[in-house]
Amino acid sequence: MQLIDRRNNRHRSTVNRQRFIRRYRRQIKEAITRQISQRSIQDLESGESVAIP
Repeated sequence: MQLIDRRNNRHRSTVNRQRFIRRYRRQIKEAITRQISQRSIQDLESGESVAIP
């Protein structure tokens, strides 16, 4: 799974980016699993947005 960090590049260090990814990786995986389980195979072609709280 690839995570794309699109936050503002100014004043952002590598340590903060790694901490951000560690913090939200589990939540993203769970949200994706929920979305997949609620959809049928026919719905897979249309995209889906996953919000991070």
